[in-house]
Amino acid sequence: MDITRVLDKYCVGDLEKSEFPTFPEMSLFYKTLRTRVKAYFESANIDPKWDKSLFACYALAMMGVFIFHFLMVYFWANLPLASILAVATGFCTLFGMWVGHDGGHFSLTHKPVVWKLMEVMYDVTLGASSLLWRYRHTLAHHTYTNVENADPDIHTSYLYNDSLEDCSWVRLHEAKKWYIHHTIQHMILPLLYLLV
Repeated sequence: MDITRVLDKYCVGDLEKSEFPTFPEMSLFYKTLRTRVKAYFESANIDPKWDKSLFACYALAMMGVFIFHFLMVYFWANLPLASILAVATGFCTLFGMWVGHDGGHFSLTHKPVVWKLMEVMYDVTLGASSLLWRYRHTLAHHTYTNVENADPDIHTSYLYNDSLEDCSWVRLHEAKKWYIHHTIQHMILPLLYLLV
């Protein structure tokens, strides 16, 4: 097997230049808002990274994924029941994605071990890669959000069209070519995500 053919499938584009983009200085509004939010949490004695109720939601979602999936497999011969269980599994899987997302953004607790365990929900519930999410989304996208040729999430629509130059299904950046159906892409995308 020719390894370059395999790797070409995963190409997200070429780096045009190796210089880091520069960002404008933080606005006075942003600095003020950040200071006020921090002061609020401190005065109310609230830790913004700790919420017991979220852990309960996470636990219910994970139990739902495994229980509904098990029941769906067990009752596979009963098509109406298996279909209902498949939909329930899908909804719980969406919540599993929420757990992985929060873990990948280090947004709950101050413990890296818990973040990694939460992030693994991408692997368990979606079959996706938590490692790829961490590097491609959390580090690269959030460092260079919407910066052309630096933000890898701008080019995600190649999943639906093999050409990075003509991402016809989805337009995520103003530099990409615009088509009339982009006015309703917010309705098309959920349907496409069901097929991926």
